[in-house]
Amino acid sequence: RKALWQWQVMDSVKNIRPQYYFPKTKLSSQLLKRISSKRAGFCDISGQTNERTMLSARIPQNVVCGNKVPTVMFPHARENDELFIDAWIGMVNSFAFDWLLRRVATTTVNFFILLGLPMPKCTPMSITGRRIATLSKLISDNPVLSLWQKAEYRAEIEWLTLKGYSIGFGDMEIILKDFPLLDRGQPPLPGEGRSTITRDFVLLRTFENNGGAGESRVCALRRRVDAARSLGAIPYIPSDSGVL
Repeated sequence: RKALWQWQVMDSVKNIRPQYYFPKTKLSSQLLKRISSKRAGFCDISGQTNERTMLSARIPQNVVCGNKVPTVMFPHARENDELFIDAWIGMVNSFAFDWLLRRVATTTVNFFILLGLPMPKCTPMSITGRRIATLSKLISDNPVLSLWQKAEYRAEIEWLTLKGYSIGFGDMEIILKDFPLLDRGQPPLPGEGRSTITRDFVLLRTFENNGGAGESRVCALRRRVDAARSLGAIPYIPSDSGVL
């Protein structure tokens, strides 16, 4: 917990190396078949008071995960398996799903917990599900995207997921109050102790697309986002990464 992580720009991705190699000849036939496909993975060790509780990402082919990174596959999706994976990752990484998870998680996230949580009412094959999958894939795969463009895509996933849960702006305000550790590494507005760029930005985009707030409130959010951006604040940057 005291480790100091150094932020890596996208040009440095090529320098990432596996921590361990494991011979394929030592793998069981079942596991060998499993790693031949792309999967979704999530962090088993987490907590309801962490900055974020659900941490999910795409797992490439021929990568073996340990017991603290369970993987998810969608065998019934057949040729649409990547679509299902990307849609699932986008939805479960949303604040709405994370908020639900925080109601039941303590120090771990497992399949027993996840299977008991409701998913948004939009299938990966729906227009909304496909859009979430597309955005999720763009965030993962496009190395030339700016951090602000990634934030725009993530905010779109947020308000699309809200629609899937049939909730709106007021609910998002309540949800975001459950994430007090966001933006600790971002520069705050003058006179404030901590940045709220992610909260303000997500609320602004939620209103612009889903409605649900008065014009004066929206103008105030827009001013806060513009002022924070002028100071170099960026939404969705993990606090241990600080400011780029």
